[in-house]
Amino acid sequence: MSLLHPPALGGPPDPDSPPPDPRRDELLTLVGELTDTQRRANALAAERYRALDTLRQRWEETYGASMSADPSGIRFRSMRAQIAVVLLMPERSVETQLATARALIHALPATFDRLAEGRISDRHARILSDSISGLPHEDRVLLEERLLPAAETLAPAKFERKVRLAVATLHPEQLEEKARAAREMREFTLEAAADGMAWLHHYLPAEDAVAIWNRADATARHLAGSDEPRSVSQLRSDVVRDILLDDGVLLPPEQGEQGLRAPSKQNRGIAPTVQVTVPVLTLNGVDDTPGILKGYGPIDPETARRLAGTSTGLQRILTHPVTGVVLQYGRGRREVPVELRRYVVDRDEICRFPGCNRPAATCDIDHTRPWCENGTTDHDNLAAVCRNHHRVKHDGGWKLEQDDAHPGVLKWTTPIGLEFTTEPAAPPATRIQGGRLGSVLVQTEWAQADPEDQPPF
Repeated sequence: MSLLHPPALGGPPDPDSPPPDPRRDELLTLVGELTDTQRRANALAAERYRALDTLRQRWEETYGASMSADPSGIRFRSMRAQIAVVLLMPERSVETQLATARALIHALPATFDRLAEGRISDRHARILSDSISGLPHEDRVLLEERLLPAAETLAPAKFERKVRLAVATLHPEQLEEKARAAREMREFTLEAAADGMAWLHHYLPAEDAVAIWNRADATARHLAGSDEPRSVSQLRSDVVRDILLDDGVLLPPEQGEQGLRAPSKQNRGIAPTVQVTVPVLTLNGVDDTPGILKGYGPIDPETARRLAGTSTGLQRILTHPVTGVVLQYGRGRREVPVELRRYVVDRDEICRFPGCNRPAATCDIDHTRPWCENGTTDHDNLAAVCRNHHRVKHDGGWKLEQDDAHPGVLKWTTPIGLEFTTEPAAPPATRIQGGRLGSVLVQTEWAQADPEDQPPF
């Protein structure tokens, strides 16, 4: 007997039909509860958008920010940063949500109403908003009326294809201009994942993406066979990795040729440079403390040892397992010397603004207490802060302090008085007593910065 029976279609009961199955009724009830939960989640998304848009309007009224007139202005960026640190979200995502909230509430009210009623999902509302909110009013009204009913019946991927086709058909002459503007947003980003893995995200023109995919897929399928243990998906990943990193990669055959071309023995892609921080006891096999791969985070000891022993592009940083070196320079100079900058970069690893993940190596080394206010060029008055948040700090109404007892621990105060603390990647130093940190003598005098950015020997 089947566990699930179709519901009755009406009419007198069939005397030969099986008795009601309580398991089916329970499952139907659970499906109903799941549907109700989804509707409430949709409605909550609308409430979030309403709160975001109201906050935007009040902030603009209070501080003179303008998302429309000056989206790159420091006052708007300060608001964006305030929301980001509260919601623990990237600032670009906050800006996208602010734009979506404004578009739904002020340009697409029918779509917003259906979201508030729970009849469509947040994803459906964003698809429609992203595609038609920038069109003239008459086009928005026409497309919203035509497409909105489909949002209640189609899965997001199918709905998005329908919306894209409708917009392209309405104004095909604008496709080239939109494509040109979208190409300006191309980027390549790294996202850390679990278990020593990571994602690479490449946003680029569709024709280039399809060409790259086709090349990787064709090469992977050429390599696949009964004696190849890797799946086609694994082979595609390895092909792309090898083309970028391996100077001995085998290339697909030229037109009219058979078999893979021989390697050129020349690096045709990115020359790999890996920086790994390896505790010295891990390096010599005595300990199994994880190493730190710059730009990613902790890696297993065996991988750290392998990288330290084999990578020709490796910068090895051997750290004492207990103590570290504290760097100070005082008021002797405003410019941060090379050695001190390297210390701050290695200590902080990323921008120290809450939620920002820009690598410290690309950031400004900022005086927490400004130099012009008698701030010192010392480790306990310096932090890696990206240029955007450096400007937000100085011109956007934010306040920054370092913990007196634990230099390197930063306290940020927002324009409206909320406080957030960030800690460095490396353990913060303790306050120095008598010029020493444990048995390590604190170095306070430094040579002039080397113009070639090399440490003096």
